[in-house]
Amino acid sequence: MAIHDEGDSWKHRDDEAPRPRSFEEQIQELSRARPFEPFTIVMSSGDRLHVTSEFALALGPVTFTVYLPGGGTARLRKKEIVVVEIPEPAA
Repeated sequence: MAIHDEGDSWKHRDDEAPRPRSFEEQIQELSRARPFEPFTIVMSSGDRLHVTSEFALALGPVTFTVYLPGGGTARLRKKEIVVVEIPEPAA
């Protein structure tokens, strides 16, 4: 059984494998990071949605809404997310 502590780390019993974070958990963590770093959500359709601001994402119980840089919105079903891409830090 995984137990969340008050920090950002997960604690596990010695006999348990760490539970992988869901895409929802990853996106929530990225959207709350300080300083904010842009990231990309890749959908099962192949669509790639770039989240460019901490204010460009609304989290709902079944969907995420991304506010697009050129105007408009995209509503994403959480179960259709296949990967969350985080740019590599500049060397």
